[in-house]
Amino acid sequence: MAQINKTLVFKNATIDMQDKTITEFLKDETKVYKLDDVLNDWNKVDGITFSIKQVDDLPTSDEGNEE
Repeated sequence: MAQINKTLVFKNATIDMQDKTITEFLKDETKVYKLDDVLNDWNKVDGITFSIKQVDDLPTSDEGNEE
């Protein structure tokens, strides 16, 4: 069976519901997207999977052990 896969990924991003934006903090620049524009691309699309994930680095054993 043929498939079409459409994915939208923002890395190191912050959602601001007051401004209705998603700000993506990249190495050399910051990009701001309108949340309404992002979600309107998916309006009334059936069968989507929606996921929001936060990833943090696990501290090493020597972090935070100051005496």
